[in-house]
Amino acid sequence: MNLVALLVFMALYAVEVQRENKLAEYLWINPEKPCDVLTTKTAFESLAIEKKNKIHAYNKLYQRIIGITVCTFVINTFLSGYVIGTEYANDKGPILFATGTVLIANKIYSIISISLSDGYSSAYLHTRSQFNDIQPETETLPPI
Repeated sequence: MNLVALLVFMALYAVEVQRENKLAEYLWINPEKPCDVLTTKTAFESLAIEKKNKIHAYNKLYQRIIGITVCTFVINTFLSGYVIGTEYANDKGPILFATGTVLIANKIYSIISISLSDGYSSAYLHTRSQFNDIQPETETLPPI
């Protein structure tokens, strides 16, 4: 089950990176514009239909893989917790298990909060930032 969980987390990461690159390719975080839902929707509506469809497809795939990851994480946590709780004689195993579980659960919580937001928030910036403008066609800006 640990191997399955690893593969699912790797798939989540791959989809997350693809989604982030697509958002950075089509949208931009403009510091001169407000980061509210109305500004973001206005910018998104000015994109071409193909670009909107690609972003929607990545967001839908992202939400699906998040659901699969959460289910896998819960199952793996219960199975690992049972094995560690019944098989380990010292206290290091349960403490490391609890610490790792809390850290991974925190990451999953932040991923879920991003996916349940408007769908245009960056998953990688340390401060929560929202793509609020379309990418200028004349300039090539580096991805975030």
